[in-house]
This record gives sequence, C-alpha cells and structure tokens, in this order.
Amino acid sequence: MNRADTAARGHLERPSDLATITAWWRRLGADGFLVLPPPHRSRYTQSDGHADAAALRSERGLAGPGSFAYWHWQSHQRAFDRAGALTGELLLHWGGDHAVVAAGLGAGPAGFRIENGGPEGAFRLDRVTHRDAAGLPDPGDPHGVRQFLAQLDEPVDRRRLPFRYRPLSRAQADWLHDRLREEADAPAAFVRALERREALTPAEAERLLGAWRTSHRGNPADWEAWPELLHALLRQGHEAAWERVDALGSPAAGVLAEVPSERGLARVREFALAGEPETITPWLALHQALREPDAVRAAATSRRSRPRTTPRRQRPGRWPVPWSTASRRPGAGRRTRTTRRSASSTR
Repeated sequence: MNRADTAARGHLERPSDLATITAWWRRLGADGFLVLPPPHRSRYTQSDGHADAAALRSERGLAGPGSFAYWHWQSHQRAFDRAGALTGELLLHWGGDHAVVAAGLGAGPAGFRIENGGPEGAFRLDRVTHRDAAGLPDPGDPHGVRQFLAQLDEPVDRRRLPFRYRPLSRAQADWLHDRLREEADAPAAFVRALERREALTPAEAERLLGAWRTSHRGNPADWEAWPELLHALLRQGHEAAWERVDALGSPAAGVLAEVPSERGLARVREFALAGEPETITPWLALHQALREPDAVRAAATSRRSRPRTTPRRQRPGRWPVPWSTASRRPGAGRRTRTTRRSASSTR
C-alpha cells in the first residue's frame, strides 16, 4: 500500500466532529454533575432539557435539582451538518450551580474549546482556530473564517434597533475587500460585514450586481445578501437599485426605509396601498424621516392616505371598510353576551 492509499484510508477513518464530541461528552459527569445523553428530536427546547434532567435524576434516585448540562435538538441542527461536521457553535445549556457546571465541562475535547457564557448564558463549544498578529484568520481555514465573520456580525447592543456594529479596523476592512476580489462567488457574510458599516465600494457593488442578476434571475430574494447589496446601491445612487426594487417587490420596503428618499417613499406607499401589511411600518418610517418628524402626526397622515374600498356585494345598512380590515369576518374580534356564556359554560 503506497503513501497516498495510507493517507486516504486515514482520512476516511478519521471520526467526525460529532463522534469526537459525543465520545468526550459521555466521559463527563461526576461529583454531583450530570450530563444528559445527546439529544433526539423530542428534546427541542431548553424546557425539554430541564424536564429530561429531572426525569434522569429521578430514574437514578438522585435527590434535589443538582447541576447538569445538555444540548437540545435545535442547537444540534444549527451546529452539525448531515455528515457530523461542526459548522457553527454548539450551545451547551445547563442548570444548577454555574461553577459546578463550568468545572464539570472543563476545557472541551482535543481540538475544541469551550467559552463560558456566564451565569446568564450558555456555554459555547467550537473549534480551536488561530489568528495572526492583526487578529485575522487564515483565509484557507473555514472554521477560523466563520468565527471571524460571526464576531463582526455581533451588534454592539441587541436591545436597540437598528443594530449598530463595531467599526472595522483597516486590517479587517482590507481582508474583507481582498476576499470579495478573490472569491468568484462571494459568500454573503463578506458582503454583510462590509455593508453593515457602509463599506462596500461602487466597484464591488457593480460586480456583485451582475452576479446577482445572473445567478438569481428567477427570484432575486433567494440570495442571502440581497438586502445589503440593495442598501449599497441605494446609498451610492445607482439607478439599477430601482430595477432591483421592481424585481423584489414589497420585501424591498425595509431596505428603502433605511435609505430615505422621496422615490422610495412613493414606492413603499404603492406597496402599502396594494394591501401589503408588512410595508406599513417602513412607510411610516419613511414618512416620518422625510415629511413629518412627529411620529403621531406621521401615523395620522399615513392613515388618511389609505383608500377605502367597497365590497362587491355590500349588505344593506353596512358601511364600506378599510382594506386592512376588509378580509375580517363580521363580528371578528368582538364577543357577544352569548359568546361569553358559552365560553364560561365549557370551563
């Protein structure tokens, strides 16, 4: 057997990330710390995990709530692909004493690391990766690139909208621009990381626009980074932005609201008056930004702009209703005395 055959056989026999993590996981659990078996579909939420922990403690005759760790099926699906390769952080949830759980989990299996999310958060298991002196990953390391982009994708404050993001260093911006130039099919995450800081250049936007038109001709919303590219085109005053708005339709309303213009206001108004309820908020935001800074007056003005429609077969004695309520059945949202008696009698 030659070296190539030996190398190929060694590669094929290498355990998957899931197998490695599962083997490490099954060795945990001691001194009052309990680990639940890897999940099935029935453990879908954290509530399910806590219920499983209580059931396992009862099965083993353990008194008290104790300290435990687990992951659920949603985390499993986000973290692993079908082949068992880790494609994102694996969230490890827990209950009991945080210090006991942290000590019980330790540093993680070889080649992986665990980040402690603190007493209010989950533990996060991921690959060990390396960065250079500027904090940049090797472009050839998919795990390092993924972690770097996830770091850039984290808002400064998740409690306030719109989200704000930390500015890029010169080295980070250059690294991202290089990736866009070198990658024939630019990953959406690179586009997102740049334009969330309004850093896509006109040349980059032009090239990405051509690829977007060609690769997603039938449904332009199929491309994950279309909101960021449309934002860049609008911000740069590119006329093709409006051709893309026409192709997208009402889903473009949110992006139009982020780059206020009279043309955008008119287009979003058309969407709203056509009966697209998700465009009402962008319409109000644009009206407030361009015409009326007072939110209450802007809402009143927008409401007065809505047309009223007459049903085809209007019942005698009934008034026409606005389009936003035309689809409701008569009496919807109201309870009669008979309804209240019926509800109480079934308790």
